[in-house]
Amino acid sequence: MTLTNSIFRGVEREFYNYTENCRYLESLEERKKCVPAFRSSSDFSERVDTGGSVSDPVSIWFEKIEFLEEEIARFRIRTIPVAKMLAYLEECEPELCRLFYLRYVQQNKWITVETEMGMSEKARRTLRKKLVSKGARFLGMNRG
Repeated sequence: MTLTNSIFRGVEREFYNYTENCRYLESLEERKKCVPAFRSSSDFSERVDTGGSVSDPVSIWFEKIEFLEEEIARFRIRTIPVAKMLAYLEECEPELCRLFYLRYVQQNKWITVETEMGMSEKARRTLRKKLVSKGARFLGMNRG
């Protein structure tokens, strides 16, 4: 199966961003846990210049939580398929898993990856294409 250049680059972009996306997802989930419902008991009667209406701390809290939940959902959509692919690779194709960690997590140069894995450039390119192809399937970018 061949991938178009744009799909290939898109899959690799998701691979390169995976570690940072996981960190950001973790921080969003922490922020959601730490959102205080109210600043103080005076929040119920506090007036804020909102065009003459009374501020509603419960609505503000719900808006914050809703925003964080939407962001968490967006980042889960991006990280879960890659995590599932990695779980599959660890079990079934450890060589591809090692390539993923060496290149996309540790961000080593290709020459370092080749040396670490003890392979030629041609073998590494073949493995890279295979990894990106599997990634495209897990990410739903290729329906073939």
